[in-house]
Amino acid sequence: MRKRANGFTSLFIAVLLVLFLCAPSKLPAAEITPAAPPDKLSLSQAIAVALEQNLEVKAIRAKFRSSMAQKLMATSGFFPRINLSEVYSRSNNPVYFFGMRLNQGKFVMSDMQIDRLNDPPTLNNFLTRFQIVQPIFNGGDVWVGHQQAKLMVKSTGEEKAQKEKAVILSVIEAYDGVLLAKAFLAVIQDAVRTAREHVKIAESMYKEGLVVKSDLLSARVYLLSLQEEEIRAKNMVTLAITALNDAIGYPLHWNYELTGNMVGGSPPTYPVESFWSKALASRNDLKSLKFKEEVALKEIKKSKLHFLPSLNLMGNWDNYDKNFGQDGGKDWSLMVVANLNLFGGGYDKAKYDKAKADYERIHFLRMRMESGIKLQVRQAYLKIKTAAKQLKVAETAVSQAKESLRIVKNRYKNRLTTMVDVLDREVALKSAEVRLTQAKYSYETGLARLKFAIGSLSKDFPEKRRLSE
Repeated sequence: MRKRANGFTSLFIAVLLVLFLCAPSKLPAAEITPAAPPDKLSLSQAIAVALEQNLEVKAIRAKFRSSMAQKLMATSGFFPRINLSEVYSRSNNPVYFFGMRLNQGKFVMSDMQIDRLNDPPTLNNFLTRFQIVQPIFNGGDVWVGHQQAKLMVKSTGEEKAQKEKAVILSVIEAYDGVLLAKAFLAVIQDAVRTAREHVKIAESMYKEGLVVKSDLLSARVYLLSLQEEEIRAKNMVTLAITALNDAIGYPLHWNYELTGNMVGGSPPTYPVESFWSKALASRNDLKSLKFKEEVALKEIKKSKLHFLPSLNLMGNWDNYDKNFGQDGGKDWSLMVVANLNLFGGGYDKAKYDKAKADYERIHFLRMRMESGIKLQVRQAYLKIKTAAKQLKVAETAVSQAKESLRIVKNRYKNRLTTMVDVLDREVALKSAEVRLTQAKYSYETGLARLKFAIGSLSKDFPEKRRLSE
């Protein structure tokens, strides 16, 4: 039989070339962080950057893409499997020689000689096989698995939304934490300056014999204690900025000016039960767990279907020849393959029991989460109510401290008091302002936590610092 090239070699090369071109040459490059810190940073900017740079956000978005790919993998089960394979074999086995000569279409009468049948020569064979397998029914794996994959995409999407909200909350708390730490540092530094004035006056009066040495030593000790507090306050600012950088996704050593400020507000007027119902309807993590509960329920269904037989349609086209890439003997076959698992050592029953137990576990976790969400809502609700009351008290204290400072300054102008009294009143005013800042911090973070607890926290928080009831 005349041999001619049938294109198998070209076909294999083409397949390998396509696979090579489709394969990624390298991992996707990581997002590049700006080379230098910004001069100023608002809360809105911090949130926007965090949603792009925060590593947890990047991780959950990668997980979401993975779930999308998993869905495509599940969908592929509906389509046929098409394979092209090449098998090389070499043997002098009599049955192999006889069968392969027939398959190659090269059997001749001399091959029927007894000596040749008993002691055949070594024969090479190249089997080129083109195979198509179309699943018809496989115990529900494809259909139910496809439904589960769709639910997992929804579940991961809710996880992604919840993680983004959690990052927004962490940025708000870290940003306001920096403002609070800087306000406290400013008060301590003012107190240090005042204490230095006290020491100078005490030294002057001691030299004049107006006070005893113990008064001078007390003033010096007080100054040293304030300087120690100043060191702690500076460390607090550094740690607060580091925490903010970590929440945003910036290098931890960066430093910049914050342009935002904290604002107060009124307490919620609706009962906490109204926030409970909104939280149970809106929380993304609860929605995610509900989707997982549905997935577990479908796993029970799938494990039941495994007791049924599977059915597949298979077609083969084969080419046999002793040389690679030559046109030899050809055949085809079409098969319907059915399989019934009569006994698998208890595996299928155990898988069904496992699916039921997994469903119960997720069901109880979902119920526990609902209770935990109610607790989070109540805690944030009470925090914001308390902070709203503290705001009013702190505002009154600031107003009175300002009036006290005004009176002392007038007395100082009329030489009725000393500069130390003026400095003391300034420190008192700064302390009252810090308490007001603390109250604003408690209110703003409490408001953010309540919005987070009910599932309504968004990147628009800096522009909409009010509770939508």
